[in-house]
Amino acid sequence: MSTRPQVISCAFALAEAFFGVCDIDHAQLLLTGRIDAWPEYWDLGEEDRARVCALLRHRGDDLASLEVFAKAVSELGGTTKLNGYRVDGDHVLPIHGVDPRLHADRLLKELNKQHKPHTLPVAEPGRYYTTLRTTPDRTESLIDLTGMTAPHRDPVTLRTALAVSQVELSADELGKMAARIDEARGDTHRQARLKALFEHLPRSLTIRAGGVIQSLIAPTGYGKSVLMEVTGTLAVEKGVPTALVVPTRVAALSLAKRIEENLALLGINGICTPLVSPKDAMADAERLAAIGDAFGDWAYERLAYGCALPAATESDVAVDTWVPGHEPCRDLRLRHRHGRRHACPWRDGCGKFRLMREAVRADVIVTAHATFFNGRMHIPIRTEAGVSDRMAVEELVMRRCQLIIIDEVDQFQRAVIGTSAKQLELAKGRSITALHRLDEEFRAIFGSVSPESDAEVRAILSELRLLSEQYIANLAKSWMAPAFSDRRHRTARGHRTDRWLVPRRHDAWLTARLLGLPEKSEEGRDVERDEVEALHVLFDAPDAREVAPLPLANLTTEQAEGTRKQITRVLREISGGCRNATLPVYKQELNELLSQVVPDDTVRGLVVDRLIRRAHLEPLRRKLSELFYHTPHLGAMGADAAETIADALGGFKRWEAMPASPLGRLFFAFKERFDAEKPSEAALSVAAFGGDPHGYVRYLGELTARGHAGVPRSVLGLSATSHFPRAPHHHVFGEPTWIVPDTDDRGVTIHDARVFADDAAIRISGVQGRQRELKLFDLGEHLYRLKLAHHLGELARRRNERGTPGRDRILVATTSYTSVLPLAQGMVRGGAEEKRLCLLAREEEKPELDRGGWHVLASDQVERFPATGADILIAPLAVVERGANILDGEISALGAIYVVVRPVPLIDEPAELLAHISHRLWRETWQGATPPRRLDERMKAAGKHFDDIVRSAQYFRSLPEWVRLGIVAEIIVSLIQLVGRARRGGTPGELYLVDDAFFDNRGQSDLPRLILQLRDKWDSAGQLERLRELYGPTLESFFIFATRMSRVMSGDDDHDDH
Repeated sequence: MSTRPQVISCAFALAEAFFGVCDIDHAQLLLTGRIDAWPEYWDLGEEDRARVCALLRHRGDDLASLEVFAKAVSELGGTTKLNGYRVDGDHVLPIHGVDPRLHADRLLKELNKQHKPHTLPVAEPGRYYTTLRTTPDRTESLIDLTGMTAPHRDPVTLRTALAVSQVELSADELGKMAARIDEARGDTHRQARLKALFEHLPRSLTIRAGGVIQSLIAPTGYGKSVLMEVTGTLAVEKGVPTALVVPTRVAALSLAKRIEENLALLGINGICTPLVSPKDAMADAERLAAIGDAFGDWAYERLAYGCALPAATESDVAVDTWVPGHEPCRDLRLRHRHGRRHACPWRDGCGKFRLMREAVRADVIVTAHATFFNGRMHIPIRTEAGVSDRMAVEELVMRRCQLIIIDEVDQFQRAVIGTSAKQLELAKGRSITALHRLDEEFRAIFGSVSPESDAEVRAILSELRLLSEQYIANLAKSWMAPAFSDRRHRTARGHRTDRWLVPRRHDAWLTARLLGLPEKSEEGRDVERDEVEALHVLFDAPDAREVAPLPLANLTTEQAEGTRKQITRVLREISGGCRNATLPVYKQELNELLSQVVPDDTVRGLVVDRLIRRAHLEPLRRKLSELFYHTPHLGAMGADAAETIADALGGFKRWEAMPASPLGRLFFAFKERFDAEKPSEAALSVAAFGGDPHGYVRYLGELTARGHAGVPRSVLGLSATSHFPRAPHHHVFGEPTWIVPDTDDRGVTIHDARVFADDAAIRISGVQGRQRELKLFDLGEHLYRLKLAHHLGELARRRNERGTPGRDRILVATTSYTSVLPLAQGMVRGGAEEKRLCLLAREEEKPELDRGGWHVLASDQVERFPATGADILIAPLAVVERGANILDGEISALGAIYVVVRPVPLIDEPAELLAHISHRLWRETWQGATPPRRLDERMKAAGKHFDDIVRSAQYFRSLPEWVRLGIVAEIIVSLIQLVGRARRGGTPGELYLVDDAFFDNRGQSDLPRLILQLRDKWDSAGQLERLRELYGPTLESFFIFATRMSRVMSGDDDHDDH
């Protein structure tokens, strides 16, 4: 039974209660979660805030779109399903006759009764089909459970912790606990670190529940990890259920082990549980155990498990080649391979989910960033709402814990951004895409889908495949020109034809051309809203409003009426898949129909191209929106590809308080890829932008906590760089609550370390393909021969003079794993001994790199670099910039860091677009008189910012200034974090910038110039002094470097860094 009528009715009731009006705009605002547009939210009492968040929890993501909400109200208006309301034209009239809060409470109670958590049925004795992941393939298997004796287990019960208004972290209590731990372990560093930390902080940190996230900012190496360990131990003793959220799974295991040992040593009765993804548990267990230390043994004991299903299969291959982590725990299908799914009968007692069962009753939960915001519990859990075996880890934590501490909170935000926008290939040459797989799976579950869904989904899939495949076929046959192939986008590397396309992006331009308005004229005018709507009518759009027909330039009224009908007919044929003629026929027809309307041949050609592209992409957008809301049902019926599509198109399979994109709806953009030399590889993909990652982090303890647990929670974020205005990924919005300033005047020194070959500095950033690989090889060779060999000797000499270990190794930081190998090969060519090199690799890629004489470490084992005996670590910047303590004793093992590639992202990737646009919106203010008007202003600004980015040529120097400065702010954040690796133990940091792209001043886009521009922007916004207070000499070193290099590059100063 649909809960949509009750949700909509409740929104109207709360609009009455809070705004004194009953209209669509205010009611729908309450379903967006956008309390930033509604500052009066903070004046509400606890009961009213609880009502708002309970409504959000029951809301479907689609109702966060004003367009969808208004359509739903219109459809329900002709029925009696809107409880307590009647729709009269454009007006909504209350007819419930009671206090609107009372009416809302009744509706929320009804929604709670209707809410049915999802739980798979457990397999009973019988024979089941499944697909087992085996080495090296997947095996269709029949599992015989006819004689099974799995014990029945009741679901574990999760009790929601009481609401508390605040949690106190007392310096005295933490200090005493640190002393007890140190004494039990024979250490001293915990007391020392906490004492140094609290010299800059009040004697008690009061972390209130709800509101905006609170943060503690302190330089790298100042004891934040010690604070988490001691707090976790103290929380058990004090009875404060706590979650500690750290960047990686290994970090979560390591911290949980330390706290567990502390509890045992001190005789404190309680449970500390690491909560990590069970999919990777066995792989982690085996990999960590192979190291052969106490941590590896402990991890193996906690993570390892066996599985009964392979032994029950009727295939010997499945028994012998079972791949741990890919068991069909939720994929046993009765009677046939596409039958209804069942859960494994041993699941509820299986060792694979041991940690999940422990977490439900744990006093302290230690989990990883990605597990917290994207993970699910795989066991049945009972709450007051019922039993669910797909509860979000986020919900578990919010219900169980009164305090949540997130380490590296800015990195946490970046990870959230990375999962908020994803791509899906719709069609690609001869390749099989998710649409093809869903089409096949849909046929396989024929008869299992309701007649209504069957008819709708069948039509949607047919149109999606037809339109997407027709699109790339037209590109491949040159019947449709690439969207961006003019000279402005031509470079030495060829045409750029893979930029993002928004179906309605050119609507205003097309409307103006059809009206005959001049393109550029001081006497020209903007097109009116109804005129653009008339263009939608021309396309026969199903959601178009009735407006006056679009006048066509240079035609009489009678001529215009006939021409409009013919244009609509042609566009309808194209949108229908060109069933009756080929695209060139329709293209010629449009050209002839518009010959008088747009007399200029060049402009008319562009108008025709844009009309054709819109006629393809807009129906695709509509059908994808429709398909998305069918995917949960299809996934439950066994169509696995539906989950793949939902993940890519939704970006938010889990519940979010703010599910809409910055434009206020599920927002789609398309990308075509076309190479004239390889037309058969033409491709079309789509990205869906959903959610507000900055708002999610900002209101985590308020909206998310109340939505999941019904109460606010205390959330504390820790970081060294989470307050960095204009950094779109890492700036967490909200003034820092507590700071430990960076006052270390030894700070950082930044050097120009360009490497020259044939009298030209080697540039890597911006070079692609095979040419990039060759450049990296050359750079590695020249860098070692000209700089690193001598530098290593100098570091060794200084170490011998000091007579203490540390600071004698070099980190070479690049931007990707793929660049590590060519750099290493180049260094060997330049004279480096292989055994002196250590390469960082993804776990699955280690065997490929392990063939040389160099050392290879998995990405989560970087701290073992000093133990390898190597002198040079080559690693991706994003992996080593945080959370890795590369120490020789208590001192950093690193004496210098070389950054060999300028870290500039692909700005047109969905996550980058979302980061930059969302960040820009959060730092702007909206002046609308009412919350709905402010929200409307915000959405319009989002569209403008999107256009600013996608209209650029996508090369760094062509990007809008605010985007370039955002990228530079991100570079500075990364370098501050990176140089923190070399400053452990109070040592100075030496940073060497190698890539010539850092210093290329063509287009005024060199790093020194942009750093100074960024400094000026901070100054004019009144932010510079706060940043200097936070980052002190470290930030100042970037300004000193930029000033010095600007003088050098302008010829005003000598340059001796080479």
